[in-house]
Amino acid sequence: MMVIAGVVVVAILAIAIFAVVLPGMSGSSGTKSTGNSNPVVTATTTTTIPTTTRVTTSVTTVQATSTSQSSVSLVPGPTQTLPANQELFFQVDKDAVSGAVTVTVTGPSRNVVNDIVVRLTRSDGQVLTGYIKPNQKVNEVTLPGTRSTDRVEVTVAFYSGDTYKVIDKTVDFQRRG
Repeated sequence: MMVIAGVVVVAILAIAIFAVVLPGMSGSSGTKSTGNSNPVVTATTTTTIPTTTRVTTSVTTVQATSTSQSSVSLVPGPTQTLPANQELFFQVDKDAVSGAVTVTVTGPSRNVVNDIVVRLTRSDGQVLTGYIKPNQKVNEVTLPGTRSTDRVEVTVAFYSGDTYKVIDKTVDFQRRG
């Protein structure tokens, strides 16, 4: 009985440390004034989500930016086509239980890609950014989506400096039936 009570106390202390101490030590949030009497507040938090690839296990940093619902758009915009000699294939999946969105990249041109930025605009207005690093054997990223329609944007940055927005679409939550 004492062991169980000890474990509960340690768990509560650990939760308190994570909830109180660590947010104060990580990045800062600030207020930005645009010159009018209504300040715009931008808060940025960083969450680490483990991801796996077929080759190795890696960690991808996800940056969540809180914004108001009126300042984000779930309407997809235009996309670009990669050059013919740069072949990459993307797959976007939305989990039927949690709503998590996974973007996977394959293809022979991964070795000339510096970075792939995946931006998820959730239906609740939160914007999450994840990074796929093919040169570090990270070939997918999973971001916590909603149980509604979310918007996914994928931008590829090559070592040459060229960038292409190759995906901008909405993904619907499919209820399992």
